[in-house]
Amino acid sequence: MTDADQKTCLLELLVVFF
Repeated sequence: MTDADQKTCLLELLVVFF
């Protein structure tokens, strides 16, 4: 995984929680 992919995953998690 690249840095961008990891950041995208984190953003998606934030969207799910918020």
